[in-house]
Amino acid sequence: MAEERLPFIALNLAATRVTAAGISRSIPRPRVPGSARQETRLGGSVEGMTLRLQEVAVQLTDIAPVTSTEGVLVLETAGDVSTFRNAIRYIPGFEWLLDEQEEPIEPDEDFFFEDQPEKLIDRKLFLISADHQALVRLRDLWRLYVDAPETRFPRGMAPWKTVFAQLKDIRFWSVQDRIEEDVKAYWNDRVFSTDELIRFEVELWFRDDREKSLVVERECRGLVEVSGGTVLAASRIEAVRYHALLVDLPSEVIQRALTGDLPLLMRAPSVMFFRPRAEGMSLFGTAEGEPPAEEIARPVPDRPPVVALLDGLPLQNHHLLSDRLSIDSASIDGHEYPAEARIHGTSMASLILHGDLSEDEPTLPSKVFVHPILVPGTDGKEASPPDVLLLDSVHRALRRMFDGEGNEGPLAPTVRIVNLSVCDPNRLFYRRLSPWARLIDWLSYRYGVLFFVSTGNVSQRITLDITNAELDEMSPEALRDHGVDWLLESASARALMSPSEAINAVTVSASYHDHSDYVPPRGRRVIFGEALPSPYGRCGLGFRGAVKPDVLFPGGRVAYSERIGRAEEAVLLNPLDQHVATAPGLKCAAPSPRGGTTGVIWAKGTSGATALASRHAAFALDAVAPLAFELPEFTEPKVQAAILKSLIVHGASWERASSILRARLPRDHHVRLKRRIAALLGYGVVENDRALGCTPNRATLIYGGTIAVGQTQEFRVPLPPALNAFREWRRLTITLAWIAPLNFERVAYRRAKLSFVPPMNQLVVRRQDNDDSIVKKGTIQHEVLTGDQAIAFAEGDELAVLVQCAEDAKPCVEPVAYGLCISIEVGQGVGIPIHQEVAAAVSAIKEAARVRADA
Repeated sequence: MAEERLPFIALNLAATRVTAAGISRSIPRPRVPGSARQETRLGGSVEGMTLRLQEVAVQLTDIAPVTSTEGVLVLETAGDVSTFRNAIRYIPGFEWLLDEQEEPIEPDEDFFFEDQPEKLIDRKLFLISADHQALVRLRDLWRLYVDAPETRFPRGMAPWKTVFAQLKDIRFWSVQDRIEEDVKAYWNDRVFSTDELIRFEVELWFRDDREKSLVVERECRGLVEVSGGTVLAASRIEAVRYHALLVDLPSEVIQRALTGDLPLLMRAPSVMFFRPRAEGMSLFGTAEGEPPAEEIARPVPDRPPVVALLDGLPLQNHHLLSDRLSIDSASIDGHEYPAEARIHGTSMASLILHGDLSEDEPTLPSKVFVHPILVPGTDGKEASPPDVLLLDSVHRALRRMFDGEGNEGPLAPTVRIVNLSVCDPNRLFYRRLSPWARLIDWLSYRYGVLFFVSTGNVSQRITLDITNAELDEMSPEALRDHGVDWLLESASARALMSPSEAINAVTVSASYHDHSDYVPPRGRRVIFGEALPSPYGRCGLGFRGAVKPDVLFPGGRVAYSERIGRAEEAVLLNPLDQHVATAPGLKCAAPSPRGGTTGVIWAKGTSGATALASRHAAFALDAVAPLAFELPEFTEPKVQAAILKSLIVHGASWERASSILRARLPRDHHVRLKRRIAALLGYGVVENDRALGCTPNRATLIYGGTIAVGQTQEFRVPLPPALNAFREWRRLTITLAWIAPLNFERVAYRRAKLSFVPPMNQLVVRRQDNDDSIVKKGTIQHEVLTGDQAIAFAEGDELAVLVQCAEDAKPCVEPVAYGLCISIEVGQGVGIPIHQEVAAAVSAIKEAARVRADA
């Protein structure tokens, strides 16, 4: 029997004040070499830079119409120089591009900490465009630093002196920087295919001056043509500092490049990176067999869409989707999209509307807006159009939804949730944010929408450290434990796919769960428990070590077939197809291979988990709508997105999965241990009912609004009297989420960081799940605190939660939209009316405030 669902409680903002300036802590800097040693180490590099820039310019000008004579200078420092950017503007010919944090390095004889000789040295890269005259001025400053180290630098130039002192290396951005391992692997794969042309992306350094950008693009086009190639598309998205070309080059040119014979295009200073073509891909193949008909009659939504699906084109006349979709087909004009190819979009639309059909959940009361960004591929999968830059497709989709295009007005202005169950298999996350992730972060901030993004899938064989003979005698629990060992060992090989590292989005991976009644026959195995992450889900911490994935939703179980072998051989399990006409999996609509419109399949993957998360958020939006009467800023789109973000994650916890994983991990420092678990679980598996209302034993208070940098906002939660002297289990859950404004030129990226300190003492609770060191690195701080000791407090006592806003990637001038959820609960069956007591106390506080206001 379902628990009684009670309404959420609007949380009072008790006070707002300017945060007092604390004592600034000086960041320890390593011992650095003197100017004489720096001259020995780097003097030749500095002196020769103007000559090297001229050599490159001459090489390019002899072949193609290149007029720019600029290079990108890389200054690597031991530690940060916070004021360095301001000093750039004092030298004409320099243009700031960005800074980056590099991996720490081992100390050496030149850079080390005197009191901690083994401590790693932090590294910072400053990337600056420089012309010939700027390099001459740099050389003059260097000579002043070396020849007269005690002399003060000219006005505004002091940071240059600090940079020279901390300089680890100085060089130009090189071929090795532009051609990373991912594009080498991509080129290698295609060189050995039958393709005569190889398609990839050329990402240019973004220039603020639009005219300069066009000149650089024109020159790059010339270099492509000189190499026998063609430019298919170009994109410049100023808001996210993105400028790229989609090009074809002959296979033989790429083959020679891989052996070291580089075309001039690959030596062009204007190129930041060469990238594999960004292929938004569904990762589903063709469904096998004839799916059974699904005959359940379901209601037709009568409300405008709140969820948008960026995916493949659904089969809109499928009986589970008919009259339930609003489709913007502008993006697929000219592309044939046969009914039998519309697998992924049909499945995702079905899961958003109806959930897992095996569960018989209610249909979403609003339509789903669909903007297709995929088309049928030649390999049976659906992928982004081959002649379009993927970022342009996604950017256009949101513009059409909220701004309109041409003579058309906005197509879906009521949308608050965007589902992106599509990833780029050619781009795995490693430290640096992808352009696609940056675009999603900006679109979320620009339009006040909440993206749900899948981590991507990987299909791997599972090898267990047991023999076939042992397998048949093994208990389900023991088999699960061996599966968990594999899950932990293989985690590093399942890195996140772009764009799931986006910080303003909710990133979703899959738990190993569905509602099918599948019982594996002989020779088939389901080896994990429903609380555990699925073996096909990608994982790993996010940008700057933030918690990612954010949450897990059911993604469907994959069945494994046993390899037939000798009794003494190790067990090898092969995953069965992820999108088939038989259980297990998430039951959803699909095109029938024989042309019918009543087919269903059982899907497995993080795509389906993401669709379920978007569906859940749509119901949560309805659940919090009544709070609009008490929260003045509720109608602001960014505030709504932040509330939803907080509320969805609020239902997540590690629960039983944590103990299973801990038992299979070696004893380690608790921070390292929790980080390994966080890389698999994120904030945990979501319990859906927590985002849809309260229960008699659980009260959830919600606030949504804005906060400015330098402010502290205080919230007070009345303690329910029934908890006084209470000796049993209780939980305090606090979730803070915000939509971050962004600085695309700085490694800090978030312009603002919000945080709170959990109030543990009054309820005598302690932190569970994630460690304090990583929960503040992204845009969600989620704390689960539990206790069971006796507590005592006076009538009228309150919990105080203080939300603080500080600047991160400067400057931050606009208030930041955020959502805050606080829950107090006790175990079911205890009989304590937590919700009733908290709601009554909050109501009394509000009434007293009204009386004071009227007096």
